[in-house]
Amino acid sequence: AGKANRVAFEKRYIHPDGEAVWVRSSLSRVSGAKRANRFLKVVEDITDRKRAEASLGEITRRLDSILNNTQMAVFMMDANQHCVFMNKAAEALTGYRFDEVQGRPLHDVIHNKYPDGRHYPIDECPIDRALPQDDQVQGEELFVHKDGHFYSVAFTASPMRDENGRAVGTIIEARDIEAEKARDLALKEEREALEILNRTAAQVAAELDLDRLVQIVTDAGVELTGA
Repeated sequence: AGKANRVAFEKRYIHPDGEAVWVRSSLSRVSGAKRANRFLKVVEDITDRKRAEASLGEITRRLDSILNNTQMAVFMMDANQHCVFMNKAAEALTGYRFDEVQGRPLHDVIHNKYPDGRHYPIDECPIDRALPQDDQVQGEELFVHKDGHFYSVAFTASPMRDENGRAVGTIIEARDIEAEKARDLALKEEREALEILNRTAAQVAAELDLDRLVQIVTDAGVELTGA
């Protein structure tokens, strides 16, 4: 122990039955002892603590693996609505690295304006209502990418609770739905075009007047093209 008054260390031992045991030993210089090299040794079995730490570490590694491999963007905000976590999918979705957003209000970074350029106040944001209202909120919103373009997302914002059940933050899940909305719009336009063609075909089949036939086809063309 040299000249130190106290020294402590942890060591792993194998019990005769094959079980691993962790022990924490500490040596303290006995004050007032007649001999300067007299020490008090305290030995503590810390096996349960080490197992709990190992279990927690494994849970943390699995959670990190899940969060960083899921395609769902996940954000975490503290009680001040400041960003304290983003997974890789969230970085890909927003264009921002976590270190660019960490400690800042997430709303002010990716959700701070309307498409017409008007400021989007945080007190109008449904995502940021989850914590003060202590309730889960779902819906669709427009986020602003780092490069400035707007894109549609489906989101779920849920209160994050401590061990006493008190809401202390917000977990946000979000996914880009631009492709889904474009596909839905294309299908809607296709259905409308088919309805026009079917209606026009029925009208043409029942009409014998040439001028009237020309007008029916012309009207259908205008309706289809918007010209």
